[in-house]
Amino acid sequence: MSRQVLFSPTRIMMTFDIPYTPAEDGSYELSINESPPLHFASRGAALFYAVKLATQRQQQGIDYAINVEGGDGKWRLFRGLARLSA
Repeated sequence: MSRQVLFSPTRIMMTFDIPYTPAEDGSYELSINESPPLHFASRGAALFYAVKLATQRQQQGIDYAINVEGGDGKWRLFRGLARLSA
């Protein structure tokens, strides 16, 4: 009896992290894959850019997670991609 082994392809995953507190210079940071942060004038601008980039990467078959820190210090997965990218 032959045995069949199934391999699933490795998926690439991008992570976007948006802290709650602004940086020392007053800008809002967005880290992508734990890289040095990009700086934005508002948290909303950082989130909008993350959604835009995540949408582009998703169309290329890349998974993503947008993590947003709340005022309580807890990190949450942002789930509003479909609404914001429409």
